[in-house]
Amino acid sequence: YITRDAFISQIEDLMHRTRGCELPGSFNPMVVADLFLEQCRPWEAIARRHVENVWDAAFRFVKLVVAHVADESTAKALQYEVFEPAMNGVLQTMRDKTKELLTPHQHSHPITYNHYLTETLQKVRRERGQNERERILCRFFGVDSLQSWHSDDEYDLRRLADSLAESGEPDMGRYAASEALDCLNAYYKVALKRFIDDLAVQVIEAKLISALDRILHPVSICQMLDEQVARIAGESEETRTEREQLNKQLEVLRNGLETCKRFVGFRISGGKNW
Repeated sequence: YITRDAFISQIEDLMHRTRGCELPGSFNPMVVADLFLEQCRPWEAIARRHVENVWDAAFRFVKLVVAHVADESTAKALQYEVFEPAMNGVLQTMRDKTKELLTPHQHSHPITYNHYLTETLQKVRRERGQNERERILCRFFGVDSLQSWHSDDEYDLRRLADSLAESGEPDMGRYAASEALDCLNAYYKVALKRFIDDLAVQVIEAKLISALDRILHPVSICQMLDEQVARIAGESEETRTEREQLNKQLEVLRNGLETCKRFVGFRISGGKNW
């Protein structure tokens, strides 16, 4: 966390190091670009973590659905043969799209045609001016708040008017830094809203949600190779081995049954002769 005054001091230092031909009290627009690039630097890590968390939740949901509608062996085969490769590809696509959306913010100068920038900038300056005027009024009347106040004293309103008129920033460099900070705050809000919308629509919805429907789409199933279908729907190696063992045991039992039948028949026939 950094206070506004401390941040303005940092901006003053940046403007001093990058000063061009601008007039006193104004600032180079590229200062806003440098400040924005610094402030949006955490976006990449936050966006990547969010994308991976959403992808992980979707993958766990798919696993639960497959485990619910299929037997254990078929569910494992579907996850290994179909869903894991498909979801890994989806994750890589989401990462690539996220990087694409971040590129204009990380490597280009600020640009927008959204009128919200002007509205936000005016609102920021209006609120800051109002706070400054309230501070002057409270100091003039000797009160802590302007919420409710009544007094029978007489005041020199001319002095109050002079105080309000002189409430501006006398330091031209600091004034320019303050204006640059206001522009940065306004543009940051516009850019952040746009990036959040783009991430939700173009990454989560377009690259993840819409892809889930295509993984086991009938067309995708028809395009599967015979070997892949056999690995999914056919018997597993464990099942075949178990079946062979059971068949051998069954054959042994049948042979034993035939032996028992012959032995019983021999005893019965032998008893009659006796």
